[in-house]
Amino acid sequence: MEQLVKEEWDKFKELLSKIRGYYEAIGLLGWDLRTGAPRKGVEMRSATLGMLSAEAFKLQVSEEIGAFTEFFSRPEVMSQLSDNENKIVKDTRKEYSRSKSIPSKKFEEYSVLTAHAQTIFNVVCSLGVLPLCYLPVWTRLEQRLQL
Repeated sequence: MEQLVKEEWDKFKELLSKIRGYYEAIGLLGWDLRTGAPRKGVEMRSATLGMLSAEAFKLQVSEEIGAFTEFFSRPEVMSQLSDNENKIVKDTRKEYSRSKSIPSKKFEEYSVLTAHAQTIFNVVCSLGVLPLCYLPVWTRLEQRLQL
C-alpha cells in the first residue's frame, strides 16, 4: 500500500472508530433504559441518548466520510486495499449515501422519542398490561417525523 493511501486509511479508520465508540455508548445507554434505569432518570438518559445519536450521525454523514469513501472508491486506490478494506469502504459509502438526506435534528428527535417509547413499553410489559398510555409518545413521534 502506498504511503498516501496508508495515511488516509489510518485517518479513515480513526474516524470509523470514533463513530463506533459513540454507538457503543448508545448501546449501553439503551440497554440501561431497557433493563431497569430509574424512572426519574429516563428523561435525562433519553436526551443523552439522543445527543450521542445525533453526534454519531453527524460524523457518519460528514463531508469527511464522503471524501474518504470517494477517495477509496477510485480504482487505482481500491486495488491497493484488501478485500476486507474494500468491503468496509463499500458499506460505509452505502450508509453515507442512504443517510445523507436525513436532517441531524430529526434523527436526534427520533432517537429521543424512541428511547422514551421503549421505556414506556418496558414498564407496561412488566405490569402485564398494554394500556394506551404510550399512545401520546407515538403520536408525537408521528407528528415530529411527519409520517
